[in-house]
Amino acid sequence: DEEALSVVRRLRAAGLATDVDHRFGAVGKQMKRANKLGARVVVLLGEDEQKAGVASVKDMASGTQARVPLVDLPEAVRRLLGPRSA
Repeated sequence: DEEALSVVRRLRAAGLATDVDHRFGAVGKQMKRANKLGARVVVLLGEDEQKAGVASVKDMASGTQARVPLVDLPEAVRRLLGPRSA
């Protein structure tokens, strides 16, 4: 999906390592994969999020999840990752 690839490019341009699950399977399976890979933050960009111009951002350690405007996404991810991401 072009919007998802645009988000990935923005995150990478901001110096944030990203991985994309191109299989578009069940969200639960994708979250298990992210956990197995040691992801600290997961960005979900489904159809509803795209229509609203937001992404769902999940902190894997705490389990909290929030919707973040796409323009604010790199900074929101960086805040969750903490000082090591700067």
